[in-house]
Amino acid sequence: MNYEDCNYDPTITAELSDEDYGNIIDKIQHLLDKYPEMPFKYRSKMLRILCISYSELNNYPMVVHYSKLSICSDVWSEIKDVESALSMAICEYYYSICIYYVDPNEGRKAKESALAKLTHIENQFELPPCQNDLYYYLGHMYLENDVRKSIEHLQIFIQKCSPQSINYLPSKWLLAEALMVNGEIASAEGILKKALSESQVTGKYSPQAYYELGLFYYHINRPEESECMLDIACDKMGTIQGLTFGDVGFVECRILLGCVKLLLGKKEDAKRLLVNGINDAKHNGIFIAWGHFNLGHIYYEESDFENALAHYKWVIDAEYALEEYKNRAMEYIGYINPFQ
Repeated sequence: MNYEDCNYDPTITAELSDEDYGNIIDKIQHLLDKYPEMPFKYRSKMLRILCISYSELNNYPMVVHYSKLSICSDVWSEIKDVESALSMAICEYYYSICIYYVDPNEGRKAKESALAKLTHIENQFELPPCQNDLYYYLGHMYLENDVRKSIEHLQIFIQKCSPQSINYLPSKWLLAEALMVNGEIASAEGILKKALSESQVTGKYSPQAYYELGLFYYHINRPEESECMLDIACDKMGTIQGLTFGDVGFVECRILLGCVKLLLGKKEDAKRLLVNGINDAKHNGIFIAWGHFNLGHIYYEESDFENALAHYKWVIDAEYALEEYKNRAMEYIGYINPFQ
């Protein structure tokens, strides 16, 4: 059978619209339907493009769906060409990032597996110039356990890649995070401010650029500046027509902004943002548990112990809440019980 049209490999840049991604997805799904027995070399590339396209549309359930189709292919040890290996590793990378929001344990395991595959590619294959994205993926994966390697790989990627790459601005946000973890606060802030300025060119990444700077200011305990950036981010996310930030980004932004408002003593604003973020969430991941914990704390301080207990118990019962918040929720329940 002639698989010539399976060489379809669209150029994906930061300038593509949602409609462009929709057309790419339709084309690939047509090819997958047309060639159900498509060789792995082509199939892995198709799945990689679908994962990237759906990720750019913030459709994380579909990213998980298609990335799992690649991960389930038990052919890793037999792959001899760099493109197939990279396609499979990239699918697992996207799976690890998306699944982490709703299942951190599964996400960590997937990250370890993706890191092993990406490292194998870096060590065993001669990387074509067009595959510089490997440095971005490795930089992201190293962030949790080897910050120096993370910084090194992200800097290489930024040096090599085009500003039109979909990973160009995300690489700067990750580099800023790595630098912050490494104690290089001024450098991290400078990179985030420059990325914010660059994001205005297309506008597509502008809401996320404000969010990243707001998150940075939150981490370094500058709540007034964090509030300013996150207010803008929420406003931009909430007014973009057809935006699917309700799944993750818009929810997280409002919950984070609610926590910042709480730090600044603006309890009513904080309560409104936390309630809205929790109610709009389509999953019960880490951020949602954090939102419940902070909402419980507001009710606790208002001596509304019934509502405080409900939110603290939600955190304790949540499968994916961090242990730190489970333990603190149990501590506050201990304080409340004498009043019951």
